[in-house]
Amino acid sequence: MNHHGIRNLVCTTRFARLYSKLTEDEIRSLQSLPFLKNLDTTPQPLTPEQVSLLSVEESKILDRLPKKKREYINKKIATLKPIFRKGSSDMLDYRITDPAYSHVTPFDVESSKRLSVTKLLTKGWCELRKMYDIYAQTDIFKSKRVAEGSKIHSTLEERTHKKTKDVLEIIDSYNIENLLQEFNEKWLELEAGHKLLDVPSAEGEHVEVEEILDLELFAEDIFSQGWCNNVSRLYDLCTNGEAREILVHGYINKSTGKFVEGAIDSKSEDLILISGVIDHIYVPNHPTWDSSYSPLDGNHIDENDDMDATFKDIDVLLNHPPKETEAPWVYHLGDVKTRAYNNVPLQENVVNASKLQVMYYKFFFRNLCTQPREHTFQKLVHNAHYRGLDPYKYLQSEQVFSLFVQFAFFRKDLLKLKDGSIFQDEVLDGGSLQVLTQEANAAPEYDQEKLNYYLQRFFPDWGFEGKWVYWPTLEYFARRMSQLYSRVLSQPNSSISNELSIEYYNKRNMLFQKTEFEYDENYFKQNLESSVAFWLGKRLVEPIDPLVDDNLNTYCKKCEYRNHCFWKFKRMENLQKMSTKSKKLGTMLQEINRSLCES
Repeated sequence: MNHHGIRNLVCTTRFARLYSKLTEDEIRSLQSLPFLKNLDTTPQPLTPEQVSLLSVEESKILDRLPKKKREYINKKIATLKPIFRKGSSDMLDYRITDPAYSHVTPFDVESSKRLSVTKLLTKGWCELRKMYDIYAQTDIFKSKRVAEGSKIHSTLEERTHKKTKDVLEIIDSYNIENLLQEFNEKWLELEAGHKLLDVPSAEGEHVEVEEILDLELFAEDIFSQGWCNNVSRLYDLCTNGEAREILVHGYINKSTGKFVEGAIDSKSEDLILISGVIDHIYVPNHPTWDSSYSPLDGNHIDENDDMDATFKDIDVLLNHPPKETEAPWVYHLGDVKTRAYNNVPLQENVVNASKLQVMYYKFFFRNLCTQPREHTFQKLVHNAHYRGLDPYKYLQSEQVFSLFVQFAFFRKDLLKLKDGSIFQDEVLDGGSLQVLTQEANAAPEYDQEKLNYYLQRFFPDWGFEGKWVYWPTLEYFARRMSQLYSRVLSQPNSSISNELSIEYYNKRNMLFQKTEFEYDENYFKQNLESSVAFWLGKRLVEPIDPLVDDNLNTYCKKCEYRNHCFWKFKRMENLQKMSTKSKKLGTMLQEINRSLCES
C-alpha cells in the first residue's frame, strides 16, 4: 500500500462514519432492500502490511518529538507491556492481560491512596489513555508549556495576595542558618559546654551542632505552609471579596460511591480523600467591607524595629457579625486555564471536563462553608491523618519563624498561642483546645528558646520570651480554617453562585476569553458515580471511539499510546470493513443508476 493508500485508509469516507452510527436493525433493513441483497458484507480485516504501514507513519510523528519526551513515553510503554500486552504483538490491550493484575483496580495502583479532582475527570481526553497513565505510575511530563502555565498561576496569585514591602525586606534580611548557628553557640554556653544538644533528630537520636544545620523539616512543617497560606487567603476572601488558590476537600464512601456530606467516621476504612484547589473566587462589584471596625488592628511595632508590620487579627473579624449591605455577597468560582495562543480547546471531552472540574469545586466549597463547623474541623484533622501526618505534632522553630515573617495574621495568632489567649471559647470535637493539644504539642525547651531567640533578634519589644502555653500545630490551622469557611457565608443574603466560569490566559498573562456556564448538580453527580466506579474497578474502561465524528484526528493522533493502542487498531479494522462495504455499495448504486438511465 502506497502513501496515498494509507492516507485514504486513515482519512475515511463520510459514508463509513455515517455507517458506523447505524443500529443493527437499520443495517438489516438496508441489507433487505432488493438491490442490496447481493452486497458482500464479509469482514475484511486490516492486513499485517496495512497495520505495519500505519505504525511506520505514526512512528514518524514520535521521532519528531524531543528526546526527553520520547524517553518518557518509552518508559511508560515498557511499564505497561507486561500488564496489557496483547498476545505476542507490540500492542497494548484495552483490558488487563496479566493474571497477577486481574483484581488490581486503578485505585489500588494509586500510591497516595487519595485522589484529586483532576484525577476524577477520567474522560477529560480518552479514558483508556487515563487508565494507561495510572498503571504506568509516572509523573506528568514537565514540558515548557506546563512550566509556563505554573508561572502564570503564580503571577495571578501574587497580584491578588500581595506581600507587603516590610515582609519582603525581612525575608531578604535574615539568614536562618546564621541565626541557628548563633543560637546554638549561645545554647552550648548555657549547657556548660555539653557536646551534644538536647534536640532529637528524625530518628530520635541526638545530633551535634554542625549536623543540626542540615536537619530537614518534617512533613508536618512542609504541609503547614499550604494550610497557613489557605488561612490567609480565606481571610482575604472574607474581607476583600477575592482570593486565589483556595483549598477544598471532601470524602467519598467506597461502598456507596457518594460524597459524605455530614460528619465522617474517622476510623472507617471506606473513606477516600478527594482534594482540589479553586483557582479563583470573587465577588463581582463587591461592596466595601461594611463594619464599624477595621479588619486590620492598628498596632504597629516600634519604628526602629526591622519590620514595621501591621497585624491582621482574625478574631476581630470573627467576633463582629457583618452588617447588612445594599448588595449581597455572591461568590463566583472560576478555573484558570493557560494557553500558548489566543485559542480555546474545541475537543468536546476537554470542554466537558473543564466544566465538571469547577462543579466539583463548587460542591466542595459549598459543603465546607455550610456544614456545621465541627464537621469541617473534623474533616480537616482527618485530612492530615489520612496523609500520614500528625496534626498535634509541634512545628519546628525554623518553620514557625518563616510563617511569622510571611503572614500578618500569624503574627497576632502567635502572640495568642504563646500566652494561651487563643480559642478561648472554642469547643470542637467534644473538648477544648487545651484538652486536645496541650500535652501533645508541648515543644521541648530547646525549641521554645530557639524560637524566642529568632523573634527577639528581629522584634525585641514584642514580648517573645519565657515559656509557651500553646505551640503551633496543624490542628491549630484546622481550627482557623473551620472558622473562616463558616464565616464566608455569614454576610446577610450571601450565596455561592450557580454561574461558574473558565478563564483562559495566554502566555503574556492576559485574559483573552471567559466561558460561563451553569452548575448542574445532576450532571455532576452522574459523572461522579461513573468516575468512582472506574477507579474502584466496578466498571470497564470506556475509550473514545475513533470512528465517531473526527475522533481519530482529534484524540488518537495526539495520544502518546497511538502506536501501541490495540483498541484503536481494532476499530481501524472495523473502519476498513465499512470502507469495503461503502465501495461495494457505491459500485452497486452506480450500476443501478446506469440501468435506470438506459431504460
